[in-house]
Amino acid sequence: MVIALKKKNNRYIVTIKYLKKILKYNKNISEHEWDKIAQDNSLFSAFTLKVKNDTESFEELKDLYK
Repeated sequence: MVIALKKKNNRYIVTIKYLKKILKYNKNISEHEWDKIAQDNSLFSAFTLKVKNDTESFEELKDLYK
């Protein structure tokens, strides 16, 4: 029995890559602006990313991925 493995391009990885791309051009993006971008592109919200990365604020999250 052969089990096909999925690529590691799940939504979390795509979200992190997109966040890094956005931070490259706009380091002062707010949590509200990110939530709008995430909603338009079917990505994880700022709250979900904060919980996943165990950070207390969006500023800490941005510092992780700058």
